[in-house]
Amino acid sequence: MFSRCANRRWYLLAWDVERADWRTFRADRIEPKIPAGRRFAPRELPGGDVVAYLGERLQVALWQYQATLLMPRSATRLAELITPSWALIEPVDEHSCTLTMGADSMHLLAVFAGMLDVDFEVVGPPELRDRLGKLGERDLRAADRA
Repeated sequence: MFSRCANRRWYLLAWDVERADWRTFRADRIEPKIPAGRRFAPRELPGGDVVAYLGERLQVALWQYQATLLMPRSATRLAELITPSWALIEPVDEHSCTLTMGADSMHLLAVFAGMLDVDFEVVGPPELRDRLGKLGERDLRAADRA
């Protein structure tokens, strides 16, 4: 399914049979090929609204830096704590979810993660762990001076 979304670009939303997940492709980067494989089986669109689905994912993807955190909260509970326009929340199970967010720098990702006031585990990237460690050390030094 094609949709016009962020930055006035066209995107293709397609099911990737190898990854067993939905994938998003910029239409101007697709190289046409003659179909020679098996036929596809139509699938129900995620959430039923391709524009909303792409908008959520592209909101994060447009940032230079992205990070994914594993949160010990249900997706519903976490959504009550943040503005959905700056992050993508996906349920893992009834008690946890992943939060994918974007920012202009790794430092801002670390600051945003700390502002949530919720325990979390960094899924990636590893550089975020380093940045969180540096911020934590600085915070401890400031607390010791008090």
